[in-house]
Amino acid sequence: MAAVTALCLGGSGCLTVNPATHPRRTNDDLHVSPRSSAPFRQGKRPVDEQDFYELAGDRGAVNLIKNERRTLVGTQMAWQGMGLLSIAGVGVGAGGLAAGVVWVQQEGPIGLIALLPGTFLMMGSIVAIPLSYVYAADAADAMVEPILPMSRAEKAADKANR
Repeated sequence: MAAVTALCLGGSGCLTVNPATHPRRTNDDLHVSPRSSAPFRQGKRPVDEQDFYELAGDRGAVNLIKNERRTLVGTQMAWQGMGLLSIAGVGVGAGGLAAGVVWVQQEGPIGLIALLPGTFLMMGSIVAIPLSYVYAADAADAMVEPILPMSRAEKAADKANR
């Protein structure tokens, strides 16, 4: 929990967590609308993919989705952490660059020992910041995209509706 709090307070945005809400089964049939933005439904009400399989009684699918989403949360945390480290890398690289400039002015070419690594660290970190957060956002988006094939959902719905 401390890692989640640190990432959220670090300006990286909060994590997208498992969207399952564990609804109760009603008398409404389960069905799949593959072309819809919310393909899994109980009657007219959209439900999350994990909830859909839970309502259909497919424990194997539920476990697969839970594990994939757990991995996606870890991926988000890793990329957000990389973004925070990259922000720190800009500061450290800028410090090395500044020290190298001063050293070159005072001592000559020996100052390149700090100047070049500082430049590379700063520039690499500047590039890594947006890339890290883009990859974290991609993992967050994958959290709500269907994980298992629609054919499995259709079979689970048919079995549950009988």
